[in-house]
Amino acid sequence: MLRMISAVLLLCSTADVIGSPNAYNVTESSHTEANITTIPRDVENKTMYEDYVSLKDWFVAPHLLTVLLAASDKIHSSRCKTQSRLYLKELRNFTMWAAQMFDSAAKIPVGVLAGNQYHLGHYDECVEISLDAGETFGGMLEGQYCLAEIQFDTAISLEADPYTLNYDPKSSAFEKIKYKHDPSKVRRDVMHWALCTPASCSPEELNEVLKQELTKVGESHGIQFTSHISHELCHTLDHTQPLSAGDIGYLFVLISLISLLVSSTLYDYKFTTDLPENKLEPTTKNPSKMEKIFLCFSARRSVKNLFARNSIHPALETTHGARVFFMLMIIMGHRIITYGGHPIFNAETEERLFRSIPSMLLGNGTVIVDGFFTLSGLLMSYSLLESQSKSKRTSLAKSVLVRFFRLTPSYMMLVFFHATLLHHMGSGPFWDVTVGREQRRCATNWWSNLLYINNYINVREMCMFQSWYLAADFQLYIVSLLAVSIIARWPRLGYAALGLLTTTSVVVSSVLIYQNQAEALLFPYPDNMRDLRDSSYFQTIYVGTQHRATPYFVGVISGVVLYKLRNCSHRLGKVLSHVAYISCFWGLGTAILLSAYVFFIPGRPYSALEAALYGPLHRIGFALAVSSSYIIVSCGQIEIYQRFFSSKPFVVLSRLTYGAYLAHTVGQLYDQGTLRVPRYLSVYTGIWLSLGDIVIAFGLSFFLLLLVETPFRCLQKLIIK
Repeated sequence: MLRMISAVLLLCSTADVIGSPNAYNVTESSHTEANITTIPRDVENKTMYEDYVSLKDWFVAPHLLTVLLAASDKIHSSRCKTQSRLYLKELRNFTMWAAQMFDSAAKIPVGVLAGNQYHLGHYDECVEISLDAGETFGGMLEGQYCLAEIQFDTAISLEADPYTLNYDPKSSAFEKIKYKHDPSKVRRDVMHWALCTPASCSPEELNEVLKQELTKVGESHGIQFTSHISHELCHTLDHTQPLSAGDIGYLFVLISLISLLVSSTLYDYKFTTDLPENKLEPTTKNPSKMEKIFLCFSARRSVKNLFARNSIHPALETTHGARVFFMLMIIMGHRIITYGGHPIFNAETEERLFRSIPSMLLGNGTVIVDGFFTLSGLLMSYSLLESQSKSKRTSLAKSVLVRFFRLTPSYMMLVFFHATLLHHMGSGPFWDVTVGREQRRCATNWWSNLLYINNYINVREMCMFQSWYLAADFQLYIVSLLAVSIIARWPRLGYAALGLLTTTSVVVSSVLIYQNQAEALLFPYPDNMRDLRDSSYFQTIYVGTQHRATPYFVGVISGVVLYKLRNCSHRLGKVLSHVAYISCFWGLGTAILLSAYVFFIPGRPYSALEAALYGPLHRIGFALAVSSSYIIVSCGQIEIYQRFFSSKPFVVLSRLTYGAYLAHTVGQLYDQGTLRVPRYLSVYTGIWLSLGDIVIAFGLSFFLLLLVETPFRCLQKLIIK
């Protein structure tokens, strides 16, 4: 213990000369000097050698930023200065709270060369500091955790290939640290540094003090520093925040719905009877409308509907399996996003994945969403043609209204959950910059989600980044509804209109990509994944309905073809059916996913024409892979696939995919906000976390189905005949 106290006292004994930029340097040992005696090849002349030695000294013996800030003479706030000086004084005495403040801050970077940007200290240890320092020292003193972003640059010229991942071990370490504009790499010249300071020091003042202190350090070592401390990354102990009017309103709605669910279920069990045809009927012969409305909230009926079978075509039953498969891929893809944009301990592993062909199955995974668009268009066109064959009068306005009431209740429950209660449910270094930011976005822009225009309005501030899909799908549903209705009445005119829409969508998408010099796809690189909505590609290309229309229209065309072939008289042979199915769905689909590898080749020159062609065409290819499989199932002999993908587990899970799509980012967002240490990237941890996401997503979806989705669909059927 005496040795420990002596060590701390030695660290702090230079506080009297804190103005000196070298006051807190660690003395370099002879062992360290011996290991770095060879001058790298790129350091030849005397001036460059002196710069190199300064840089090496700084890297081996960095300043203790938390002490530099506390001792700075640039602090202007009297209370901040008083409590900072008290901190230094008590640190010399090894007082518990001061040692805790020092202990919880980051001191020496670890894993910089491996791509570890985040040096997070100990969040909870810092914010739990609380004591009465007395009136002389400003009263209450609380710990404040701030995560400073520090970027540094040097004038050293480097020679290594900017895209290489294999460095000469005898070259300068700055070959790896210096930023060379390769977007697939994590920047080693940027560090996120945990500071623990008295809460009386505002983030603005800390930001200014840090800039000035780093400038002094940089001048003595030949380094150019830039730094930033934001409000969103500064935290004190999260005292219980009062509930707002919106929070109380949402709680009231939630409790009311749960009460309805419980009471309706109890009533249903007590006063209804199971009929032989597996239906539920009230014991009263003429149930009132109010009784029917009340029973819509019965969990018993919701579960029966979940497990019920209602097929309009045998081939379309296999869409259950496809929906589940696509949903699992999307959840895994969004889990990868939480890796890419947030603290990773071994970023080199991620960088190597971008150079691997098999990893394109997730790297180009955004095309999986086009599979959902294709299924949506296929089911819409087939169902509408089937409906119009039975009833010549179909109200388009009614169809749109029904779809709105089917999608919106569950959707809005999640939107307002993000806008109200979620922010109260945790804390962490990234809580405000993730969950807090999402809460502000949803509280401000919920109306654009409600109107299904959020993929065009305030895209950068979109509530629930995955909700762009719902807007694009709803818009395409309305357009396709008109086209298919024309086909039902005037087939030739309808076919021409549908062909024109499809061709126009391809041309418009290509032209916009070419004009904007946009990439061929959304690259899952670290800067893009930190917050998708900040990506210019996401804002201008990825979420636009015009760029997603082609796979939807391919699905609509496939639905029309499937309807025409619903009584297929000429069937493919068994062998040919299996070959065609595997080649189309699995072969072509996998080839489309892997084809993106050419765009991940480091240093490959950009071609606007190539991007403009690949952008829409690879979506068409994937849509054809998906839609053609259902035509093969309809006119082929592959009952084994049909039985498997339409089995009861897939039917049940597919009915939960809508809620899972809405809810799966809740757990991921919470995980990002509460993360305390960098995460180690591996196949095992990726699968483990994805499985957790899947369980949480489908669990929340089941809760939504019982509470909102099925009850409101029942109400919609009672209100809109």
